[in-house]
Amino acid sequence: MSQSDSQRLAELFDSVADGTSIDWGAADAAAMNDEERRLLRMLRVVAGIAEVHRSDAPTAEAKPPAAPLPKHPALTPTADGSLGHWGHFQLLRKLGEGAFGEVYHARDTWLDHSVAVKLLKAPLVDRARFLHEARTLARIRHANVVAIHGADEHDGRLGFWMEFIDGHTLAQVVDREGVRSASEAALIGQHLCQAIAAVHAGNILHRDIKAQNVIRQSGTGRIVLMDFGAGEAMDAERAGHRPRGTPLYLAPELFDGSAATKETDIYALGVLLFNLVTSSYPVYGGTVDELVRAHRRNARHHLGDMRPDLPDDFVRVVETMLAVDPARRYHSATEARKALEQVVAPRDAVPVPPAPQPGSWLRRAYAAGIALAAAVLALVVIGFVSTGVFDITFGRGAFDNSTPLDWFSVGRMVALAPVLRLAILAIPLIVIITAARVFCRIVPPVGRTASRFGGACHEFLRRRELHDPSLILSAIAGIGALVFGALALYHWSDATIFTIFASNAAPEGLAALQPANEPQYDIFQRRFEYLLFLYGVVVCAVYISVRRTGVRVPAFVAAYVIAVPAIAFLFMRAMPWMVVYGNELPRVDYGATRCYEIGRRADETLVFCPDDEPPRVHRHKNSELQDRGFRENIFTPRSQAKVFAPPSP
Repeated sequence: MSQSDSQRLAELFDSVADGTSIDWGAADAAAMNDEERRLLRMLRVVAGIAEVHRSDAPTAEAKPPAAPLPKHPALTPTADGSLGHWGHFQLLRKLGEGAFGEVYHARDTWLDHSVAVKLLKAPLVDRARFLHEARTLARIRHANVVAIHGADEHDGRLGFWMEFIDGHTLAQVVDREGVRSASEAALIGQHLCQAIAAVHAGNILHRDIKAQNVIRQSGTGRIVLMDFGAGEAMDAERAGHRPRGTPLYLAPELFDGSAATKETDIYALGVLLFNLVTSSYPVYGGTVDELVRAHRRNARHHLGDMRPDLPDDFVRVVETMLAVDPARRYHSATEARKALEQVVAPRDAVPVPPAPQPGSWLRRAYAAGIALAAAVLALVVIGFVSTGVFDITFGRGAFDNSTPLDWFSVGRMVALAPVLRLAILAIPLIVIITAARVFCRIVPPVGRTASRFGGACHEFLRRRELHDPSLILSAIAGIGALVFGALALYHWSDATIFTIFASNAAPEGLAALQPANEPQYDIFQRRFEYLLFLYGVVVCAVYISVRRTGVRVPAFVAAYVIAVPAIAFLFMRAMPWMVVYGNELPRVDYGATRCYEIGRRADETLVFCPDDEPPRVHRHKNSELQDRGFRENIFTPRSQAKVFAPPSP
């Protein structure tokens, strides 16, 4: 092989390495023998494989440059062992290079610290793009995004310098150490989501998120996103532009000419996480054309099939990021981060106890005190409402000498039975849910089926734009209000049993409050408690789902959700309670008339005499009344009253 032939092949090797276009037809025609043709065929295969791993996906419309890119002379070591200088930066060693830029580990001789310097290879080609990367990085400040310090031009060579991160890219980590665990991948994904959120908050799309562009800092383990050469503003005009980024990480819609979006960056993150735990890709092709055809055939590798040992929830999160339909992916990096934090990390990662904070016990005590005070206040309000309704029913007015302590006691009695019964209902439900979760863990196929079903339900709501938690909670509260109202209408006589005025009520109105009718009222109460329990379960389920996404529920929606059961409880439980259940009062007689003390002040007593014709509420001097010494339901029929009941034979 002649020297000219060797030089020609060397130039072809350089072109493949740099990613520049090659006229393979002309190269094949210039081959002098079969050996050269064989080498060209092998080189063309290597170029095709490199094409799908390289940033900037080629398209049919892409044209090769008219002439080879001009190159700077190679840097040679100087007497001090460095590769030379660029301005006041001493270039120590090359870290990597691409088609248009070289990255060096350098020392800032002015400030005497390490930096990374990226220099443009060709002085006249794609200068705007190089400056665009520097300006893009300068707009973002985040711990998980590489920080740029400045840009300049020296000796006709453009470059910028940024923080030097001593570590390895995630691609190198996988190559050297093997695939990662789900918990480690989830933690890396959370840090990258924070970085992507910062990028998107700056109105920028990264467009080239991949394992080669993420570095893990040695010692600290900090995850840093780099290389913004493909980044652009979200509102940039992209009509007719070819897709930019590494083909293996590109979302399928980009190959069809769609514009890049937040969802395409989320897709690339999903590919990265897929690669971390499998060292492979969800869609693969030896060339870009093969990759496009694989996407169009939906020839995808599923993470659960490649790594059946991975937790189902981690698989579900990654598969959501990789959804073919962008509408089914996470719509923000924060939403994806919350999914990784709340679903994966608590189950797979070993929990690290938080460091004790000074005064934390005071904050906990303060929160507990606030909660206790709120509970006491709620019971006082319930007791006040129930006592007030009793006062109106019996016209007690000024004879009511109850205090907040009495209201608290009444409120405690009103709430005690429902709370106990709701707890009795909740315990079996908790046991069933716990057993189901354990069973899903023990039998993975069942767990995967349940996870897929949950994901399908979530996607069903998302596709129909019904996944907004505020909308769901408002709908639940509205349905709850209708159901509580329907129950009140069905049991109208029981729900409004407190609305009589006992002094002038018809005899049948008083008869409805006799002890013999309490079981009928109990049925109404049990049905109300079942509905209250079901309402609480549904709201809690939605609330847990909302916490995973990190979406904030507006205060007015939360107030609406709480107000519905609170108003129903006051109307159906608190208002009737004193009239129906808290009606055992001291028995006093006025001569031969059976009466009950309902209030007292000074030397006067307000009594209710159920056997009288209306009016039945009277005032008497204390000396005119005979105290029988026991308490009795004031609606007890005369024939069943203790004093007037006929003696047993």
